[in-house]
Amino acid sequence: MKISYLSEISQEEAVVQFSELVKPFLSSDSVNPHAVIEAVRDFYRYVRIAGASSDMLLLEWGTKRPFLISSFIDFSDLTLVERDAIKEADYEWQWLGLTRQIFVPDEINEGEFDAGAIALCVHLFFGEKVGGEPASHVWVDSLNELDDGLTEFLRNPFVAQLITSTPSLVNGFVTAIG
Repeated sequence: MKISYLSEISQEEAVVQFSELVKPFLSSDSVNPHAVIEAVRDFYRYVRIAGASSDMLLLEWGTKRPFLISSFIDFSDLTLVERDAIKEADYEWQWLGLTRQIFVPDEINEGEFDAGAIALCVHLFFGEKVGGEPASHVWVDSLNELDDGLTEFLRNPFVAQLITSTPSLVNGFVTAIG
């Protein structure tokens, strides 16, 4: 999906567009991590969310247990039983996480920070952890911080090593925060 400038879209439309953006990465056997990072970067840079009082990008690395899913999942649409049925791997994998957190306050919850917040996530998994992997993150709080935040992320030695290989698994999902 080619991203072009959109003045503003709703949070609901952002979920749809993000889903379409990451779906090709979820079904490919040869995902280029740079392509995923560029797609998420462009989605953050050019797609603004109407009414958002906070719109941040979280760039993470370390180890984590992946969901054993092969399609985009909207966790906010699932019942508790359906959520519990989604399995995770039995062990942790080396991973990179790219998460856009969006908060659009609503009148019902009177601006409580997490009440209207969602996370649009794409996680790249590179194989079983070996032990001793570093874990950390970079927050990008605004468009003004995007380039510096991405540079910091990409210059991390662990991240730089992982993005030279092909992920074994890619997860894409949206979830409510709070």
